[in-house]
Amino acid sequence: MRKVVPLDVVETIREGLLVLEPDLTIRFANRSFCQTFAVAPEDTVGRKLYELGNGQWDIPKLRTALETIISGRKTIEAFEVDQFFPSIGRRVMVLNARKVYRPGNKIQQILLAIEDVTERVRLEREHAIAHERIGMLMQELTHRGQEQPAVNRGNGHY
Repeated sequence: MRKVVPLDVVETIREGLLVLEPDLTIRFANRSFCQTFAVAPEDTVGRKLYELGNGQWDIPKLRTALETIISGRKTIEAFEVDQFFPSIGRRVMVLNARKVYRPGNKIQQILLAIEDVTERVRLEREHAIAHERIGMLMQELTHRGQEQPAVNRGNGHY
């Protein structure tokens, strides 16, 4: 049986995964990240996160959150980003990030996991709208049902 290689695991997961240096330079981008955001690894690795594409990843709140990870022991959990990307359109993403250490040379890096939840958010919004419409229809039917007996009594005098 073959030993599990960490890179195989990273390349298998569905979420986008980036390894960032403390200055937010991308050291690694997994296959899912590249596919989801329609970027080539060679155009991604070695660049600052906020320089990707036409600056679509230059999101001040995200940048501040990532910088606090390096300066302290904080993590990012379920950080939602709603952003427009020219090549793929609007995306809603949930990000998790934490500081990691490379064994041996004690280099700090940030592991950033990115889940594209655009479809789930769209379905949740559609569900909420449908639920609201059903509520309005039920109110209308209840209102009409309460008016109906009065109309029937009024028509009973022929």
